[in-house]
Amino acid sequence: KNPMPQATIGDYCRYINTRLFTGMLNNRLRELTVKPNPPFVGAGSFYGSSYARTKDAYQVVANSSDTGMVRSLFTILQENRRALLYGFSPAEFDLQKKQTQSFYDRVFNEREKQESYAYVDEYVNNFLVNEPIPGIEWEYDFVKQYFNSLKLEEINGLAAGWITRDNMVVTMNAPDKESVVIPSAEEVNNIIGSVETAKIEPYTQKALASSLMDPSRLKPGKISSSKTDEELGTTTFKLSNGATVIIKPTNFKNDEVIFRAFSKGGHSLVKDADYYSASYAGAIVNQSGVAGFSAMDLSNMLKGKSTSLGVSIGQLSESMAGNTIPKEMETLLQLVHLYFTAPRKDKDAFESYKTRQKQLYANLDADPQIFFNVEFQKLMTQNHPRGGGFPKAENFDQINLDRSQQIYKERFANAADFTFLFVGAVNEATLKPLLEKYIGSLPALPRKENFKDLGIRPPYRQIDTVFTKGTEPQSQVNIVFTTPAVYNPAEQYALVSLGELLSIKLVEKLREEKGGVYGVGAYGSMAKLPYANASFTISFPCAPENVDSLTRAALDELKKIMEQGASAEDLEKVREQQKRRLEVDLKQNNFWMNSLYEALFNNNNPADILKKQKNIENLNSKMIQDVARKYINFNQYIRAVLKPEKNADKSLKPF
Repeated sequence: KNPMPQATIGDYCRYINTRLFTGMLNNRLRELTVKPNPPFVGAGSFYGSSYARTKDAYQVVANSSDTGMVRSLFTILQENRRALLYGFSPAEFDLQKKQTQSFYDRVFNEREKQESYAYVDEYVNNFLVNEPIPGIEWEYDFVKQYFNSLKLEEINGLAAGWITRDNMVVTMNAPDKESVVIPSAEEVNNIIGSVETAKIEPYTQKALASSLMDPSRLKPGKISSSKTDEELGTTTFKLSNGATVIIKPTNFKNDEVIFRAFSKGGHSLVKDADYYSASYAGAIVNQSGVAGFSAMDLSNMLKGKSTSLGVSIGQLSESMAGNTIPKEMETLLQLVHLYFTAPRKDKDAFESYKTRQKQLYANLDADPQIFFNVEFQKLMTQNHPRGGGFPKAENFDQINLDRSQQIYKERFANAADFTFLFVGAVNEATLKPLLEKYIGSLPALPRKENFKDLGIRPPYRQIDTVFTKGTEPQSQVNIVFTTPAVYNPAEQYALVSLGELLSIKLVEKLREEKGGVYGVGAYGSMAKLPYANASFTISFPCAPENVDSLTRAALDELKKIMEQGASAEDLEKVREQQKRRLEVDLKQNNFWMNSLYEALFNNNNPADILKKQKNIENLNSKMIQDVARKYINFNQYIRAVLKPEKNADKSLKPF
């Protein structure tokens, strides 16, 4: 259809209606994905213009397995027909209105502290597609009023105009390989016909509990000490069970609180046989829920709220990450308590997750860039069996659900070993009793853990290698200089600056002068954990025939910096770039969360965050030149190149 007009209040009402319809359908589609033997990896619907700005369409998209296209198509058509025949229920309608209203609430509450890009997006859409911009005050007030009078019948009535045989187009995309089963046009028509004659029952929704938990059963702890760092703006609390809580109140946003909790250990502490059970333990709990709530129950109970929380077990640590708004802080802390104490074992959710992951990873390495990234990761970890990278489909069969759950409980058994971070619109007075109730009551043990260094190391020698994949005449070049090093914050900053300087020079030379490459970049860093090392990477895509010439040009630019340092003009570009970025970063809650976490996890001094401005002012050519000479060795670097399979020239000119 032609795009839905957007000039009148009635047009805006229709826009809201489309969001409510697709939101409710998407909830049903998501519910299907978490059942055993799911019909698709994922599916979703929306109404709008994705193919061209001049046309709107109602679209439902699903991602299936190699042999699951028929079933995926049948299922999304079946769900469309269920909505057409019976509509959505009042309970679904109420939940979706709450979800939509919470979005407008958040934007309204942040209206005075909105980032510039949000205004830019509004102006661009106004110019390109005539989208009105009455302002959030008007939209917020109008949606509230509209929801008071809106009838479910208006939403359900959309199905009759959207879901018909006359306006249906079925498209299928699949990798070109023998295992993929693609239905013919005749089979597709038969599927459509079979859905229209199938017996379809109305959707039934599970009744939701009134609350996440009963706090009265908890035995609260006490805040045993508190210490404020006036300069950094943080307060550190020690709780009676040994847990550490650090808060940094800010006024950057009116309605944003970011949360993170972490403890060292991770899946580095398990034996090799438990690697997959441990590394996916957090993801499996995220898919399974807590206490008596499935992941779908939790999702529905949190509709209309602005709170979310996820758990993870990485190689070096176990962690939680989430966000909330001030009035929902108790909801977040209840979730934290439940994910610590009551992870839910759900065999159906586990089998569904495993099936979807197998399907997801089955064809990913058919993409040349993904294939290259996987092979490059293997190269950089010397094929270490626990070096990360992409799993194979069969690796998911190595997960033992019982062992995975046991590992999860072990990793989250000791709150005394965790640091809990809160950044944003935090009110200390209202937060403290909640900390005592929900974190102070967590189980604790009299021990501190650390991770285990698994000995994963890059090859410290010169390597030139070519990986071949795909048919397009495209290459990717990664050049890495890496060496053991003693961690030094001044050298870390100088290496980062070297990367930014070289990136500027590479854009000038490789892209602008040679016209041969987009997306070129250089990146320097030092890592402290699990072992101290320095690393410098140059990366760019290019045409296969230009691999050697552009490598030479890139390394020549690096050599110039090592021999001559940075010019005053280039150094000023780096400084200005860093100043502008820091000016924005210092007013972002995410920046403070990430900076505090990085300092605490690496046992660095958090006060160093305050030195960033001074570091920029003191940056000079010699600092950059010194780290370049110290950590760049042209007799020991790794170059990996992606080339297309057809007539691939695997030879590379040494440098």
